[in-house]
Amino acid sequence: MKKIILAMAALLMISGAGVSQVPVTRHKQEKTERSASHKKHTAYKSNSIQSSAAASTIVTPKSGTEEMLRKGNDAYGRKEFAAAIDWYRKAADQGNAAAQNLIGYMTENGEGVAQDNAEAVRWYRMSAEQGDPEARCNLGNMYENGRGVKKDKAEAVRWYRKAAEQGYARGECNLGYMYESGTGVKKDMEEAVKWYRKSAEQGYARGQCNLAYLYEKGEGVAKDKNEAIKWFRKAAEQGDGFAQWELKKLGAD
Repeated sequence: MKKIILAMAALLMISGAGVSQVPVTRHKQEKTERSASHKKHTAYKSNSIQSSAAASTIVTPKSGTEEMLRKGNDAYGRKEFAAAIDWYRKAADQGNAAAQNLIGYMTENGEGVAQDNAEAVRWYRMSAEQGDPEARCNLGNMYENGRGVKKDKAEAVRWYRKAAEQGYARGECNLGYMYESGTGVKKDMEEAVKWYRKSAEQGYARGQCNLAYLYEKGEGVAKDKNEAIKWFRKAAEQGDGFAQWELKKLGAD
């Protein structure tokens, strides 16, 4: 937080920067995600900021539930949330982990069902315990922020680690943040760099931005302006506002 405040103050001292506002945070995703919703279940290899090694590529779905999931995804894409959650529930009741995660997300956000964080946690946990990396990351986020469950930073780290160890880019980035900030785990900048790099190399913008920031400051890694610019540029090309601002500050925009 101190770094962010200092960064905001620094911006005010820069005249003619051409940046309308400073991003609130450069760190991890602050909210749960539903990247397996109306998108195809494919491993995350694109440059999209939506990170997802899709659950269906890691957790073997119950036979016959993929069609239910597809229909749910189609309905969600049309914003027919009640119909979407009905299809997801059919698949979830047969053990489809991706569908369980999606019900958790929709329940957390009150889409097609009454908003209920505790119920969202129940669905996230059901999916996470089957090994769905997105659900594991979402459950970690609920623990970290105390939504629907008692706040427990160490438990958040545990679930982020499970997702990260499956190669899930958002989990890697979140785990890196926990090490960088010493949240729920002993502060370790080298570990932070390691996990940010794993996330960044998958094309995850926040991981790229965070890795760049540590190169810029020389924390956990040798200070290297060129490496910082390289990773900031990758994140900026995906629309990351903090990265765009840092490039301008470094004269590399």
